[in-house]
Amino acid sequence: MRGDSESLRESPQASRARPPLLPPHTNTHTTKRKNPTLFLSFLFFHHSFSSSLYLSPSARTQKKRPLLQLIQRTANVERSKPDHSGDHLACRVRDAKMPLRAAFFASLQLGGFNWWLYSKVAKAICPGGCNTFDARTRWFDEAVVGTLERFFEGGEACNTVVALAAGFDTRCLRLSRGRPDVRFIELDLPAVSEKKRKLVEKLWPEGKAGAAEVASGKGGKGGKGGKGGKGKGGGTKSEIEAADAPPPSSSSAAADALRHPVFVASNMMDPARASRDLLAAGWRRNAPCATTIEGLLYYLPLDKAEAALETVARTVAPGSTLAFDFWPLECLESGGKGFYGYKRAALMVADLGEPFLSGFPHEAGEHAALAARFGFRVRELLGPEEIASRYFPHKRHQPSAKKLAVTTFMYFALWEKI
Repeated sequence: MRGDSESLRESPQASRARPPLLPPHTNTHTTKRKNPTLFLSFLFFHHSFSSSLYLSPSARTQKKRPLLQLIQRTANVERSKPDHSGDHLACRVRDAKMPLRAAFFASLQLGGFNWWLYSKVAKAICPGGCNTFDARTRWFDEAVVGTLERFFEGGEACNTVVALAAGFDTRCLRLSRGRPDVRFIELDLPAVSEKKRKLVEKLWPEGKAGAAEVASGKGGKGGKGGKGGKGKGGGTKSEIEAADAPPPSSSSAAADALRHPVFVASNMMDPARASRDLLAAGWRRNAPCATTIEGLLYYLPLDKAEAALETVARTVAPGSTLAFDFWPLECLESGGKGFYGYKRAALMVADLGEPFLSGFPHEAGEHAALAARFGFRVRELLGPEEIASRYFPHKRHQPSAKKLAVTTFMYFALWEKI
């Protein structure tokens, strides 16, 4: 799903007015023709995947933004850039979704030139975009692993990870290794969930048996996970990269093997239905869990974005964490004024029919008040400066000089249920 959601059901908050979020010029065809960003957008999409020659017949009817983001997420990984996310599984997903594109560049042996050209055009369209996707992947990994470790060290059990609207994300697959007693669940709309399940079974058929054992409550003990679902695993990049390596041949192979997540077809806008479907998948209402909503909320109208947060608030137990990314409300209300690079990115996704629609307060005090409204407290709130210094210390990040390590409008929030 992750923003490629079909129509979502209206929530109880639908009556709340939505602020103006897009710059006026995005609705004016004459003005758009004069904007050089459109020409760059054409080069960007054509170079990446938009030509039907790059797509398999089944992929040509899909929305293109998720595919574009899939290429952005794998750009630094495939080029082995410093501090990349290590998500090599995403490269396999990308090539499976765009096999002709993969074969085209492989046959020409122009991989290095391809990514060099891609990086130049991507920088012109959305400065810091590829790095931001890498940072987002790493931060969400750390948020999930940190929650599991925190409960392990405290002697409590937290053995469930729920990824809402996971889309093409591979986190549940990557982090399943070494955590045999942790149940990984992906909840998405029925059509999206079924497509993801078939794709995962096609690419990693060996992980289906392990997923079946966990779903039936027969998950083994051992490996790094320990007992009773108190799996403590490392969150280092080397461990995450190891997820793409062949399973070990030692006696702990079963514990260290990659497992499929439990796919739940449901609607996160319906708390009652989501809770019922999660319970059927083995989720425990009274046990803490780690929940993620990645790359979705800013594509939803404000009332539906808040409905998604409300669904999590009404279903998880105290101590559970919720990790999500968001755009600052100030950025969307002002049309990107003071947020270098936003207008170009907003125009790009609007041209694809999926505009940015909602944002949340990013100042510490206002954001804490927002979290309290849903029954959470803020454990961590990262803005562009903190993201750049943590994940790309070797890069210069100076928005005033238009030198960006990451985008200026991405924020990460980690909440804890109280």
